[in-house]
Amino acid sequence: DHTALVQTAAGIMLLVDTRDAVVAPTLLLHGLWETTVTDWLHATVRPGQVVVDVGANVGYYTLLASRLVGAEGHVVGVEAHPHLAELLRRNVVLNDVRNVSAFHRAAWSGPDEVRFHLRSHYAANSSVGSLGAKGLADLDDSEVEVVVPAAAVDDLLAEVPALSSTPVDVVKIDVEGAEV
Repeated sequence: DHTALVQTAAGIMLLVDTRDAVVAPTLLLHGLWETTVTDWLHATVRPGQVVVDVGANVGYYTLLASRLVGAEGHVVGVEAHPHLAELLRRNVVLNDVRNVSAFHRAAWSGPDEVRFHLRSHYAANSSVGSLGAKGLADLDDSEVEVVVPAAAVDDLLAEVPALSSTPVDVVKIDVEGAEV
């Protein structure tokens, strides 16, 4: 089903989509993704904190943060891409973590639906913005537009009973140009 299991350098098990030409190859070969961000998380996140991972992909940072915050902390992973969101949920279960809430939503200014462009071989670069024919040709890729549910991050946090009136300590956002 185009899915492979990898163990990260931190010992976290992740299901990845083998059709992905961005995140999956690096994780499969090295067990690491974006070492500067990984190192930053290790230096920043502390036990008991609340971390929000917007653009969680398959959950590499979500599950790393889960380990770093420990049982007293909590991590919220938000992913708009339907297939990656499903892998994120499966990876939370696979790693048997209880301190992660995973959402299939686009982080947005409020409740809505957004048009989301799914990239075939560059799933991590899927976005609310289209690359257009030229950009896709340069990548030898294609995209399909789907509608995904959207919500404000504050509204998602309100859905997690464990986080009622708890401040967020760390936010990581990687949403391929939709940050604004």
